[in-house]
Amino acid sequence: WRQVFDPDCRGRVGRNFFVKVIKTIGFQGELKSVWEEMMAGKGDRPCALADLDPEGDALLCRFAHALKKGHGTVRGGWFALVKAHGSKGRVFLNQFEKVCVAMGFTNKFAKTIFCYLEKGTEKTVSTEDHKFLSLWDGRSPADNAPLPAQAPKGSTDSKGTGTRGRAEAAGSSGALEFVVVLTPEEHSEYLQRLQRAYGPASLPNFGPTPLVKASEETSQTRRNQMP
Repeated sequence: WRQVFDPDCRGRVGRNFFVKVIKTIGFQGELKSVWEEMMAGKGDRPCALADLDPEGDALLCRFAHALKKGHGTVRGGWFALVKAHGSKGRVFLNQFEKVCVAMGFTNKFAKTIFCYLEKGTEKTVSTEDHKFLSLWDGRSPADNAPLPAQAPKGSTDSKGTGTRGRAEAAGSSGALEFVVVLTPEEHSEYLQRLQRAYGPASLPNFGPTPLVKASEETSQTRRNQMP
């Protein structure tokens, strides 16, 4: 899907382009009937991954929902994962599996998601994959609605360093929503400043997210392995 149908992460593909790609890869069947069957009689709208691969769409939706639940947005969760467990903005399969297991998923689930995210031949996923995952930002695993017509607008900064924010319109009120992604160290410093300014009662009562917890466990393991 990502390599031939939707390389720009727009979330959908029109009929003409779909037919062109199918012919290019050597399909010899009846294209009109294939399109109509895949679109369940609603061939006048663009095709989404959910039409071509409903199971894959559902798995990606579950993973994106887990990222969003822990960090506010899919983009924020993905950047936190790559920064905590990757190297130079990339994460290899073995480390990705460990993170997914820490999030409550199975190794099989992790390998499947990795295959959907992996676009090149380097056998890694990167910060840039947030563009693809963000297509599921507005959905929950219970949704059966098609993917949004296009990826959510916002910053495409992929450096993955420091604190970053994103502002976008919220409804018709004109209000702005800011999403800040912090490393475990930055989050700890934030809580310390909050306590100094407003007292212990100001601290929120919640534990570390799975991604942060996994990052702390990885750091502890590295310290234990040091001579």
